[in-house]
Amino acid sequence: MQNIFAHLGKLTALLTMLASALSWWLAPSPQAPPPAQSRDESWILPVLSRGNPEKSVAAIVAANLWGGTVQKAEEAPLIDPEWRFSGVTANGQEKLVMITVEGRALQTLKAGDQLPGGAKILKIDNDHLCLLIKGKKRKLDLF
Repeated sequence: MQNIFAHLGKLTALLTMLASALSWWLAPSPQAPPPAQSRDESWILPVLSRGNPEKSVAAIVAANLWGGTVQKAEEAPLIDPEWRFSGVTANGQEKLVMITVEGRALQTLKAGDQLPGGAKILKIDNDHLCLLIKGKKRKLDLF
């Protein structure tokens, strides 16, 4: 009996290993998954219908997603002006803008003058102009 107590740790380890091996051997093997059934139908993307973009835009505008008042765009198409900017120059502290009008000589205009077409020059800087077009202030980059 004393011999058994002396080797109790080794005996416990041996019994644990035997119980593990026996439970591994007696455990049922896992079932194989059933084979996948083949389908005759192939996968395709759904067909998208072509919508009317004007109708979609009208729906977004009517929803007023961004709040505030809804303003209609001007109906008149944008046309190129008959004049082109040629550059900016200075006469002392006063800055002048040079424009060319088709069929005419180079013109120099200062702040307060009107451009052909009715826009008024508010301010002239080296790289941009501030204009008053139809009552709204606009910045026009020159370069």
